[in-house]
Amino acid sequence: MVMSTTMVSLLWVKIYDPNIGMLNTLLEAVHLGSWAQAWLGDTKTALLSVLIVTTWHYVGYNMLILFAGIQGISEQYYEAAKLDGAVGWKAVRYITLPLLSDVLRICVVLNVIYALKTFESVYVMTNGGPLHSTTMIALKMFQEAFLKQNFGYGSALAVFMVLECLIIAWVLNKVLTREKIEY
Repeated sequence: MVMSTTMVSLLWVKIYDPNIGMLNTLLEAVHLGSWAQAWLGDTKTALLSVLIVTTWHYVGYNMLILFAGIQGISEQYYEAAKLDGAVGWKAVRYITLPLLSDVLRICVVLNVIYALKTFESVYVMTNGGPLHSTTMIALKMFQEAFLKQNFGYGSALAVFMVLECLIIAWVLNKVLTREKIEY
């Protein structure tokens, strides 16, 4: 998370390189050479490859949020659950996950919004290719406004992207919010 998205993307471009990349070399080393391919040059694997990079890059941020949420759970809940026989996975299912529901909702909403506005990794790794299979709305907005000098259409795409993020965040909050129980 502390590395810039551009640097991470450039690193993964080298890992995905079909000729000298570590991924294909590793696959050949474990006798799975038939799986080796041009990961960013194939329409079937390009979007998934970019998705893996962005997921890898931001997993630490989510871990930090979840860690803070877990630190906020009082030990008393686990002691009471232990007396009732809930240990291990039962404690996770009935204590940790319900108490982390708000934190998990925040993680989901932030990740969906980030996915909708992804630009840097797509621009650096594929520039929307091959055959526009990785073109995201943020990249399309950049291309229209700054490369084609079509500022009106680029601005409209920007407004659409903001509205899309707001609506999806609102829907996710409604769907993922549980009714609070008063004690």
